[in-house]
Amino acid sequence: MPKSHLRLCVPAKLLREFERIQPGAASVRVGCLSLTLCIACSLTGCNLWSERKLREEGATPFTRCNAAAAPRERTGGAAGVSIGVKERVVQLSKSAPALRLGVFAAPGLGGPPSASALESLRATRADVLLMLGGLGESREVASATVKSLASLGRLVLVVLGGRDAYRVAHEALDAAPEDTWVVDATALRSIRIGSDVLIPWGGSEQGRYALDERHCGFGEQDVREAVEALGRAPAGERRWLASWQALPEPAERPAIRDGHELGAELVRLSESLGIQGSLGAWPAGMAAESQPGPLSELRVPRAWGPPDERSDGTSLPSGASVLIFETDGPRIER
Repeated sequence: MPKSHLRLCVPAKLLREFERIQPGAASVRVGCLSLTLCIACSLTGCNLWSERKLREEGATPFTRCNAAAAPRERTGGAAGVSIGVKERVVQLSKSAPALRLGVFAAPGLGGPPSASALESLRATRADVLLMLGGLGESREVASATVKSLASLGRLVLVVLGGRDAYRVAHEALDAAPEDTWVVDATALRSIRIGSDVLIPWGGSEQGRYALDERHCGFGEQDVREAVEALGRAPAGERRWLASWQALPEPAERPAIRDGHELGAELVRLSESLGIQGSLGAWPAGMAAESQPGPLSELRVPRAWGPPDERSDGTSLPSGASVLIFETDGPRIER
C-alpha cells in the first residue's frame, strides 16, 4: 500500500493531538485507526471517491484537477536544487549558475518515453523539468512514464492536461519511488524561483478539450478560487502561466475575454493575476520553434511520441524548451 494512503488517512496534526491528550497512547490508537481507514481505502477506492467529488457536470463534464488535494509537504534536494513543498507552493533555490528549467509536453496516447527521449531530456542539462500534460492514457503507460521520469534524478513537476485522467494519473504519481521527485504540480498555487513565480494550471477550459468526464478541466469556479488565493502580484514579483492549454494570442484576448469563446476563462485568469508571459502545450498544430531571448509566449514541444506540427503542416523536432532563470527574469535558451 502506498505510504501516501497512510498520510491521507491520519494527518500528522491528528497524531500530535492524540499524543497531547494522552501521551503514549496515540501510536496504538491511531495505528489501529490508520489500518482500518487504509484498508477501507483499498477496498472501496479513495481515488475514485476523490474523483467523483471533483466532478463538474454540464454539456462537457470534466474533473477539476486544479482543485484536488495538494501534494504532500516535504523538503529536500535533487541535482543541486533545494526543494520545499508546503501549502500548495513549491520553493526552488540554487546557487550559481542560474537554474535551468526544461519544459516539454507529451501526447498522452501511445507509450512512455523511449531511451532516446530520456537521453534528449538529459542533454538539456536542465536542473528541473516541467511537463505540461500527456502522462499517459492507461495505468500501464502512466506508471511507466512516471518511473522513467524518476530515473532522470531531477525534480519533475507534472501539470496534467485535458488528455490526462485524474484517477489514472494520481495512481501513477502515488506509486513513484519514495526517494524520487516526480510531483503533481496541478493543484499547486505557485512554483517560486527567486522573484519569478510560475502559476501551474491544468486541464482544458470547461472540459472542451478533455476526452471525457474523467479527464482534467477547469471552469469559472477554479479561476475565482485561484484569484482569491493569489491576488495581484506584489511589487518585484514576476508571474508566468504554465498551462497545458495555451493562452490565446495577445491580439485576440480582449475580444475573447468579453465573450464566451474558448479561452475566455484563461484570459481572465491571466489578467487578474498580472501574468507577464506564458508556457503552453495545446492546441496541437499551433506550435513554433522557440527563439532565444526573454520569455513572453512559448508553445513547448513534445519530448516523445508523434511530433507536433507547425501551422503549415511540417513537423517540429521533439525535445524540450530550456528556460534560464536569471536575475532579470527567465530567458529562453532554445
